[in-house]
Amino acid sequence: MFLHDRLVPHEWQAELDAIVPRSSRVPWLKIVWQPGMVYEPVQRWEVYEMVPLIRLDDGETNVPLEIRDSLLGPCPREWGEWMPDRNVPARFGSRRWISSSMVTLLQWQLYRETGCYGARFWIIQGARGGHKYKLSAAERNFLQALAGEDVDTPQPGNLPYAEWDQRVVRKIVEHDRLRRWKLTMPWDGRQANRSKAGLWFKRDRLAEERGFAERMLHYLESQVSDVVSDIPRSLLPGPSDLPPGDPYFNQHEDQLDEALITQTASAEPED
Repeated sequence: MFLHDRLVPHEWQAELDAIVPRSSRVPWLKIVWQPGMVYEPVQRWEVYEMVPLIRLDDGETNVPLEIRDSLLGPCPREWGEWMPDRNVPARFGSRRWISSSMVTLLQWQLYRETGCYGARFWIIQGARGGHKYKLSAAERNFLQALAGEDVDTPQPGNLPYAEWDQRVVRKIVEHDRLRRWKLTMPWDGRQANRSKAGLWFKRDRLAEERGFAERMLHYLESQVSDVVSDIPRSLLPGPSDLPPGDPYFNQHEDQLDEALITQTASAEPED
């Protein structure tokens, strides 16, 4: 049975709010039901990144003008036209609704509920806690070097239905930890000079960036392993699985992984 809407259990959203608290100034996360269309069902729980509309110093908002106008405009299901589409089964009229709005019906509804622009962020499906809706260009390039082909996450609806649970929590916590790690690396503000202290700072930065790249590799592999099975070392352990002080990679591991991580980090400091 196709479900147009489902009520989000209060405890699910409360647990998500504990990870990323709601805010009127910075993005926060919201669990939503994604129905899809009757002729193209999605029927999945998803997490949306909710971006508060903030007026900037120049009078504009922090979302594009076209998006803002569509959020404020008519319902996307009332602004557009039906177009013939042979990919839509005849029992559904062989037509597809082409909206003139720049936002989806769900985004339009979420704006009226929260005052925020919602962007698809996380798809809850499969047995591993789900995955990002789309990888960034940098993340795709990161994995392409390993797989030898363009890699992205599964499409919504491609994996078995799943609900919010601790597997999803762990994935989103890891994503947030990596984001904060990257944002709070203190090395960018330090002046690396020719003094002994300056060289140590540069070596610390290299070690920090290598650690970030290693963790990112593990995190991304876990999201695409359902669609790509031949990425080298797909059972890569996390840092918590290794004895303290052990190198994450050694000379017997895949050299491609080692090269990728080295290239992701800064160049070695000159002596």
